[in-house]
Amino acid sequence: MSCTTAAHLGPIIYLEHGTAFYYGNAGTGLSPQEDLLDDQWMHDMLVNGMSAGEAFSNYVWLHQRDYTTGDPTAMYGGSSLQVTNQQLMFGDPTMTCYSPEWTEPTPITP
Repeated sequence: MSCTTAAHLGPIIYLEHGTAFYYGNAGTGLSPQEDLLDDQWMHDMLVNGMSAGEAFSNYVWLHQRDYTTGDPTAMYGGSSLQVTNQQLMFGDPTMTCYSPEWTEPTPITP
């Protein structure tokens, strides 16, 4: 994803045209760390059936926390002090895009 996909009117244009959810960055992302974060949370949302907010929070915690303190709640690690990571979500973070329990409907006519 681009470093500034959500730093302008892009999200608003998408929302005005009917999108249900928009995700992007408003600042510089640290690659490949941010790409891994995006790949992992989107995989959990689109393949494993987690909500967008739950999946994202799991991975932002994993990637951005400060492991040097030994405190699992410390969110200011080396990467977060060097680069501005501003991920933005527009929409309902509890939205579920896919659930593994859903089944494909049977067609009425072949």
